[in-house]
Amino acid sequence: MGSTILPTGMVFASEQNITENSSYSSSDNVGVSIQKDENGDLMVVKTETKARANVARWGAWQYTHIALSTGVTAGAINTAYSKGIGSVLGIFGLPGWAIGNLLTAAGWTNYGNSPGNAVARLWDKNHNGWVGFYKRTGYDGAGRAVATAYKTE
Repeated sequence: MGSTILPTGMVFASEQNITENSSYSSSDNVGVSIQKDENGDLMVVKTETKARANVARWGAWQYTHIALSTGVTAGAINTAYSKGIGSVLGIFGLPGWAIGNLLTAAGWTNYGNSPGNAVARLWDKNHNGWVGFYKRTGYDGAGRAVATAYKTE
C-alpha cells in the first residue's frame, strides 16, 4: 500500500504488497518507506533527505508516551477515512507522514468504509485495549541522526 500526504491533509492509497524482506517507497513520499522490523512488525521509516546517508545503526525503540484506546483509535481512523488524515492528526500526536504510512501498512483501504475497528485491533498487539506508538532514530556512521521510524504496539 502507498499513500500521499498532500497539503490539504488528504491521504490517497494504492495497492502494494509488503513481503518478508521487502520495503515500499514512493516518489510521492521521498525518503519514506514501509519495512518490517527485527520482530516482523511493520514500521514506517523516514530518511532525512538533506543527510542522504545510510543508517549505520538504529537506536532502541522508545515509547512516545502516546497511547489511545482502541475505541478512540477506531473513531479517528474512520474520520480520517471519510474526511482526510488532516482532520485527526491532533488526536494521534505524530507527524502526518507517520500516521498516513502506518495506516497504509495496516492495509486500511481493504476494510471497506469503516476500517477503524479492524486497524485498531491490528495495532493493539497485546490486546489490552490500547494502541501505543513507538519511535526510534537511525544514525549514520558519524553518529548523526538521519532517519526516524515509528510503529504501533
